[in-house]
Amino acid sequence: PLAGATGVLGGSAALTWTVAADATGYTWQIATAPTFDDVLFSGTAAGTSASLPALLGGTTYYWRVRSE
Repeated sequence: PLAGATGVLGGSAALTWTVAADATGYTWQIATAPTFDDVLFSGTAAGTSASLPALLGGTTYYWRVRSE
């Protein structure tokens, strides 16, 4: 979903982001708090997208990506 999206139904989701100059890969995280004290899912990607496991509808999720 786009940043700030609301009314998104539960189910599978995908993250996409723009390429970072000189990146060799990316690390991503999903949490239910903006502080990321409670990371629910995390992973790595060689490209600019990641498929996620099923998410619950009616829940606010936060995500971030770091280039490597």
